[in-house]
Amino acid sequence: SVTLHCELSKPGVPVVWRKGTQVISSGGKYIIKQISSTVELKITDVKPEDAGDYVCDCGDNITTANVKVNALPATFTQELKNQTAIEGESIIFQCELSKPGVPVVWRKGTQVIHSGGKYLIKQVGSNVELKITDVKPEDAGDYICDCGDNICTAYIKVNALPVVFKHELQNQEIQEGDSVTWRCELSKPEVPVVWRKGTQVISSGGKYLIRQAGSTVELKITGVKPEDAGDYACDCGDSITTANVKVNALPATFTQELKNQTATEGEGIIFHCELSKPGVPVIWRKGTQVIHSGGKYLIKQVGSTVELKITDVKPEDAGDYACDCGDSITTANVKVNALPAIFTQALKNQTAVEGETISFQCELSKADILVEWRRGEIGLCPCAKYEFKQDGHCAQLFIHDLEPEDSGDYICDTGERQSIANLEVKALPVLFKSPLKNLESKAGKNAVFRCELDK
Repeated sequence: SVTLHCELSKPGVPVVWRKGTQVISSGGKYIIKQISSTVELKITDVKPEDAGDYVCDCGDNITTANVKVNALPATFTQELKNQTAIEGESIIFQCELSKPGVPVVWRKGTQVIHSGGKYLIKQVGSNVELKITDVKPEDAGDYICDCGDNICTAYIKVNALPVVFKHELQNQEIQEGDSVTWRCELSKPEVPVVWRKGTQVISSGGKYLIRQAGSTVELKITGVKPEDAGDYACDCGDSITTANVKVNALPATFTQELKNQTATEGEGIIFHCELSKPGVPVIWRKGTQVIHSGGKYLIKQVGSTVELKITDVKPEDAGDYACDCGDSITTANVKVNALPAIFTQALKNQTAVEGETISFQCELSKADILVEWRRGEIGLCPCAKYEFKQDGHCAQLFIHDLEPEDSGDYICDTGERQSIANLEVKALPVLFKSPLKNLESKAGKNAVFRCELDK
């Protein structure tokens, strides 16, 4: 309590008490006394709002004084209690202050809470209350009631309800090249989900577009290919929904076909064609024979473009080539202009002695070329005297039991080229195999001398 008193110059003079401009009357917390020339104002149970200027007015004069009130700190006589709730329920925090009307601030962590939406704040006298409706898992945490002088804290634990699919995925059947969209609906919004094809996680990007609005999630696949067929799953953690997509493949066609080729022997040629879709397996054939990559053949396939390269083309590579993708075939012809066979090693002149065997040898630029052997203009045939041999690029003529009349020019003729060499056969001297013998004869008879030459 506080008592203000003053004394007048004469007794019984009426006075008026005021706080600021407001007249104070005796009653309640105010007690006014006047005894003779002494006047008194007593204020009981002083509050902070009682602070201020007080005036005693006797009509002729005024006296003024100031009252300063040192407020007691507000405390919590009843503190907040920890709460546990199931998702979707409501909870109420209550606490009681040591004095009424003290303003408070509610916070979740460091964030100030205002009344509105899911929050309802009430304060009646010294009782304060925070009500939270439709509790979500993200509402869990520490809550604070702050009256300025003191803080009161409690914790909310929220037991989340499992998420379920209200609307599940449905199986789909589509045509290759079309788009497919899957939608499903969850029991609560903004729940993160994972999309998978089989065991492989799908992320948004490229042919996949993933969207989520509220409780609806969507997966769109554009430009569907046969390899996109299979089982797809949407996983929200608590539940999984699965559906299958069946893709009806379009037949592959050749958007660019093979073209006929002409090449000179020894060059390389490249066949290439383009398919209506990438990655389609193809088979290359020459006539009915399947061609595999390796040796003179190189097969490449990049996206929808396929290619066959043939190196070091030979005349036997001429013919029809086909690229078969299963649904379609494209064919083209190779024409090979053969190079003439030339002599890489010509025949050499020979000298031999009568009776010996010699061989003429030459080497050609191509293997197994048919050749004709001649002596001058006369064609030679295999016999006891003449022997022909040909192994790859090498052609040989053997002449046995040489005679001087075998001398002359010998020719190896491919039809387009000739190689000529000369043979000189040296005759052996003529010898007597059987010499003359002495004879004895009677007169009048004939005498015959005989001798035998070796040739």
